[in-house]
Amino acid sequence: MIWKDTTGYSQGRERIPTTWSAKFGVFGITVTSSHIHYKGQWIARCEPFFDVRELDVSSKEEAQAKAIALVREFLNVALYQLA
Repeated sequence: MIWKDTTGYSQGRERIPTTWSAKFGVFGITVTSSHIHYKGQWIARCEPFFDVRELDVSSKEEAQAKAIALVREFLNVALYQLA
């Protein structure tokens, strides 16, 4: 999965990446540590599965891995319910 820096940068400020996004099919996953209501806390988002999930991680790589695991969990539940 290819993650891209999708941080919204302000002009005149130091450019520090804090938000990464990846797409797979029609779905997209975003992880960030700069959400206005969760400063310094890693969160993930993947509609339609979940809007905001706090992640108990300390790095970008851990946040990305945890977000992927959450999406897999939602997909497994959805597939199980189809059976």
